[in-house]
Amino acid sequence: MRRFRFLVVALLSACSKSAMAPIPSPAPPPPMDPYVVGLVTDSLTPSSRLYQAPWWAFYIIVVGADANHSGIAFQGTVGRAEVGRFAHCIGTAGQLPGERQLAYLALGDTMYSADSIAFSALENLLAQGADSLRSLADSAVLGLLHTRLPGLVAIWTGLFNPTISIYGRGATASTAILRRWGWTDGTRTFAEESSHVALNACGLN
Repeated sequence: MRRFRFLVVALLSACSKSAMAPIPSPAPPPPMDPYVVGLVTDSLTPSSRLYQAPWWAFYIIVVGADANHSGIAFQGTVGRAEVGRFAHCIGTAGQLPGERQLAYLALGDTMYSADSIAFSALENLLAQGADSLRSLADSAVLGLLHTRLPGLVAIWTGLFNPTISIYGRGATASTAILRRWGWTDGTRTFAEESSHVALNACGLN
């Protein structure tokens, strides 16, 4: 967020004395439309192909009106022992003016022992967050990186408008819109969640 301070210098009388007006308080941050939280719950077991990835890196992809309102937000990693056993709340993500859609992306590598250097390089590059890296994320989703990363698995939600809630949620951070993102070897689901158990798991009301 850019903060600007304006220095106002006033000329006082014919004495040529000048004085500085008080520096105004910083402008309040722009309002945010409803918050969203992603909840990852799946059914990975040691027999699952996806379980071969030792961990999963999570990102929020933001698509806005221009490059200044778009980018990639790294959300950390979750080990395979956690995925499927616990709810993983990706976190609140308010929609600022100029931002239009979000997508959640998870990257794992089922051949990590062979791909470790290339996978770590991809993970860290996307974590830099620049909007110019969205094409790289798209390539991962489309399977275009398998030549150098044959074990790469990219799971994403598809773009969605984070402000839409069928349950009327999202006015505040504590009533964030919760979406359950589940995936197994062959199934992907992404839909708004309203159960008290899931809401409580993410610290929501």
